[in-house]
Amino acid sequence: MNSNGWPCQLTCIRQVDVTTLPDGSEQIRQLSLQIRDTRGVVLRPKSAGVYVNDFEAVTYWSMDVYAP
Repeated sequence: MNSNGWPCQLTCIRQVDVTTLPDGSEQIRQLSLQIRDTRGVVLRPKSAGVYVNDFEAVTYWSMDVYAP
């Protein structure tokens, strides 16, 4: 939801490195994470589940506080 009270969908772009260990399991390491609004503008994480578009002074709140 944005600061105007409208629901919106944010996009999470996560880059990871996956390594296969000798026992066959995988080790996953996060390299980068970006949250973008519907127009593709990268948002700055402010706190858990809260993201900010600094150029337009718009704040977004995630319905899932455990979301990236």
